[in-house]
Order: sequence, then structure tokens, then C-alpha cells
Amino acid sequence: MNYQVVAQSGLKVRSGPGTENEEGAERLLYGDVIIAADQAAPDPAWLPILLEDDTVGWVAKQWLQPVETDYQKQEAVKIQEPEQIQVKGRAPIMQNQLTAKYGYPKENAGYLKIIDLREFAEHLAHVRDFEGNKWSCRVWGHKALEEPLKKAFRLLCERGLADELKTYDGCFCIRPMKNGTRPSVHAWALALDFNARTNPFQSDGSEDLITDFSEDFVRCFAEAGFEWGGLWTSCHDAMHFQLPWTQDWRNSSNPLKPIA
Repeated sequence: MNYQVVAQSGLKVRSGPGTENEEGAERLLYGDVIIAADQAAPDPAWLPILLEDDTVGWVAKQWLQPVETDYQKQEAVKIQEPEQIQVKGRAPIMQNQLTAKYGYPKENAGYLKIIDLREFAEHLAHVRDFEGNKWSCRVWGHKALEEPLKKAFRLLCERGLADELKTYDGCFCIRPMKNGTRPSVHAWALALDFNARTNPFQSDGSEDLITDFSEDFVRCFAEAGFEWGGLWTSCHDAMHFQLPWTQDWRNSSNPLKPIA
């Protein structure tokens, strides 16, 4: 049986059924879909769940709701968005809802497609891929990327900023986050990396941001709805642009905030 987390502030995972048991380091987020473990529960108020390392954790059942999800068929689970993003206009994709919306990442997911950017090729002739070859101007990514990605590249070309793009360093890659155990947004092909060599991942967000992207360059992606990893405070990932948001940016005064 699958369950969906409905706790707004995060759900603690414990080593056993009951609050007297040790808490895990990671919490489940609103919208996460979890799988119940095939194990008897001595207390019906607690549910054993399968963790990513194939061990069993325990969560309070009151913060879960059952869902019918067939991940092998890649069926999306429709969930109610958290209250803070129930506003007028186009709602952004939120990072903590990716599993619920698209299922577990898989190599042959139905949402994957070739996104053709060759209409901008004359502005991108200098761009190389991560192996040093001339970039094909194609991205193997999530179909939801196509419209916003083309908008971002159109803005780069119109504003004369395409020269800042030196390398395309990938989109789809099933792997954990660099600073955690949850799947990376790359695992759903909803994030892209550019200029990786000159925009390194910085695990300490207190360090000065290292980037060769101008604010005008980042703003082209922000206007297309992308969140930039250079905005993050727990770490810096200036090479990284992702379509899902980690927070609701719409009331933020940050000039580089993504726009829905």
C-alpha cells in the first residue's frame, strides 16, 4: 500500500513505533509518496515504511493518506497543493511533490523526450557538451521543460547573452542529490547544468558564490520559470537551473526569483 504525506511541516521518521524511539536525520515532506513495509505494526497508530536504503522506519499514521499509485505504469498522483501556493495564476511545480506527480524516476519514463533547440543554433555554435564536443543543441529531458527552456534560450539570444553559455553539462541523470539522499531533480530530467567547470557546486552556502553568469543571464531563465541553484542558502549550485521550485518565490523581492 502507498501513502502520501499530508504533514505541512515535515514528518519525522523514527526507528520504531512510538515517540520514545530515535528520530532519523531526514524528514518526509508534504506530498511525498511512501511505501508501507510488509511488517506487522504493534501499534495501529504507527506505520512501518520502506526507506531508500531498504531499511524500515516508522511514521505516525495520522499524517498520511492512502493513495492508489502504480509506479510501473508511471501514473501521476494528483495531490492538493499546500495552502501557501493556492493563489491565482499558474502554479509552479514544487520540488517536494515530484514523486507524487511523476512517480519514481526511471530510465524509460513516458515523459522523456528530445527537446530540439536547433532554432537557436546560430547563437550557440561555440557551445560544447561535457565531453568537449560541439553541442547538438538537443536535450533529453522532461516534456514539461520544452516550453520554458525554449523561452529562456529565446531571451538569451534576443538580449545578446548567449556568449555566456560555454558548456552544456547534462539534464537527465538518475542519482541522489549532491547534499542528500533524495533523488536529484535531474532524476526526473527537470534540471539542467551549464558551465560546470566555472560554476562549481559549493556545499557550504556561507561561502562566496562562484559563478561566471551575469545577473542578466540568470534573469532569462528566471523569467521562464527556472529556479537557479545560485539562490540557495544551504549550498550554492550556480551551474544548476531547475523547473521545480524549492519554495514559493512569488512574494519574494529577490530580483533573480523564478517567475510562474
